[in-house]
Amino acid sequence: MGTMTYAEMQTELTYYLEGRTITAARLGRWINQAYRFLSYPNVHKHWELESTVEVPLVADQFVYPLDTSQAYVTTEILGVRGARYIASTTDSFIQRRTRLGATSIGWFNKQTHTVGGGGPQRYGIFRKSLVVSPGPNSTIAGNLVVLEVWTQPAALAADGDVTVLLEWWDEAVLLGAKWIGEAALGFTEYAEQSKQTFISFIQGTPLREFTGSDDEESYFPDMESGEPLTARN
Repeated sequence: MGTMTYAEMQTELTYYLEGRTITAARLGRWINQAYRFLSYPNVHKHWELESTVEVPLVADQFVYPLDTSQAYVTTEILGVRGARYIASTTDSFIQRRTRLGATSIGWFNKQTHTVGGGGPQRYGIFRKSLVVSPGPNSTIAGNLVVLEVWTQPAALAADGDVTVLLEWWDEAVLLGAKWIGEAALGFTEYAEQSKQTFISFIQGTPLREFTGSDDEESYFPDMESGEPLTARN
């Protein structure tokens, strides 16, 4: 985890912004925006944010929302790395486990789907929902599809909070917060320079190798949209 506390980051960010008088609320917001941005798996795949989500199957149901309004989703999902079907109501290595093939939503839309008791064979991610095929019938209702995911870390709030990322990323959070803050303050040219510094820092960070699936990864939202890049006052 990181070593610089939330309070220390706010103090340091004030120095980065040349000592301007800025409320703690704004400094904190910019820090957490940068922290969230760095958490997206298509920015960097952090081991510390990898997790699993167990989705219980419902008879005749093909689509399963992946937002935190669902009991099986306890924290916001930023991306899906793969999926497997467990022929049981609990996830255990002694149970039959089947890797599901990642499929585009275009494929799902072109098919006529059926329900059955053999378990899903394919999955897709569409509008932050899991789609499976074939659909489950009543004999396998309650069995699980386990998603391998990246999750969003909790926002920094208390003065003593630190990030869950490696210490290396403390500096990246500050660089990102500086860029966001300068953009919010209207210093466009400075913000563009800070953005390039921030990007260079990320690109210069070696990716840690991990054993993952060969599935097509899905991210929420697609970083190409630029949605997480928006600086807010």
